[in-house]
Amino acid sequence: AALLPNVEELLNDPSPLVRAMAVWALSRLAPERAKAMALTNVQRETDSSVREEWNRA
Repeated sequence: AALLPNVEELLNDPSPLVRAMAVWALSRLAPERAKAMALTNVQRETDSSVREEWNRA
């Protein structure tokens, strides 16, 4: 849980690969939080691979 602030910061990284891996990490560290965040973040995400990670969260 101590890593959550660092992971959440990476959700806004310019790189889609970094954002996708941050979503993946968030879904492993805090699955319920990831599901809650997915509801809003998937809609604003422009990259399809990151949207896929949000949909898997």
